[in-house]
Amino acid sequence: MTTRKRRIIAWTGSPVQALLIWMCLIGSLGWWVFGKTIEHGYVIDDAGIVRDNPNAAATAELTQVFQKHYWQDTPAAEKANRNFHYRPLTIASYVLVTRSFGPGPAAQHAVNVGLHI
Repeated sequence: MTTRKRRIIAWTGSPVQALLIWMCLIGSLGWWVFGKTIEHGYVIDDAGIVRDNPNAAATAELTQVFQKHYWQDTPAAEKANRNFHYRPLTIASYVLVTRSFGPGPAAQHAVNVGLHI
């Protein structure tokens, strides 16, 4: 074991404690940088995918989400020049967040930041 590792373990008491401290530091830094997105609204295609997409609404059936592509049932303007990707877990996460925390971008952004940290 190197001297540096010994110092970190001696300071924290155990490797697990050192890992937890590093995780908290990195998580705090990530939240400090990206947490500000909670205050912002939807941007670019978020409005069409999350807000205006009936498949991402709180009333959407999760089983149906796995049978449709990303842009299906969205307004025609949003479909123009779009690739029809199959992303059921993404849409399912929008549904679950909306059901749990209500509509609006703040909850979607908070969950997204939390998942990325």
